[in-house]
Amino acid sequence: MSFERIQYYYEAGLWSKPMVKMAVRKGVITREQYRDITGEDYRAQTLAPPAERARSKSRRSDRPK
Repeated sequence: MSFERIQYYYEAGLWSKPMVKMAVRKGVITREQYRDITGEDYRAQTLAPPAERARSKSRRSDRPK
């Protein structure tokens, strides 16, 4: 897979922005190439810090079933 092919697929409507974003995550294209293809800056989804994730898990386990 190449930048040119991904760009073609996106412009042809065969690929969505999440699909192009996955190509960045997998290292197939760069963040700059994502911007060139979609016209938007690449923003990686961030996870909450580990302490917050642990607290939210404990809250979920406290819920009645």
